[in-house]
Parts: sequence; structure tokens; C-alpha cells
Amino acid sequence: MRKADVVAWYGSAQLAAIALDMSRQRWYVLPDPLPKAHACELEVITAGGLRVDWSLYPRRRPIPDVMPKPRVP
Repeated sequence: MRKADVVAWYGSAQLAAIALDMSRQRWYVLPDPLPKAHACELEVITAGGLRVDWSLYPRRRPIPDVMPKPRVP
């Protein structure tokens, strides 16, 4: 999720910072795109109005097509 999208949704950086319960100064030092935790929180707060764009968060390891079977003790 890009910071510009969040500012467009809320109308200002101040209101976006208030939504995330942080200071305006903290908002300005956040990286772009936002960290995953903040992006997921905003998706919940806005009830899906803002959606997490998972293509902005590449994985270090790909998800396997078939998950291994759990071990039975």
C-alpha cells in the first residue's frame, strides 16, 4: 500500500497518522510502500476501502504448490 493512496483516502497526512495512532512526524519517516503491518491495519480500519497490494511485498521464498503433510506423533 502506497502512502499516497492512504493520504488520498483520508484527505491529509495528519488524518492518516491519526488513523494509525501515530504522530505526523512518524508518518513522514515511514517507508513507501508502508510496512505490511500498517497496510493490513489500514485495510481492517477502512473495512476494505483500502486494500493491501501484495505485489509490493515480495516474498523471500515462494509458497510451495503442495504443502507437506503434518507429522503424526
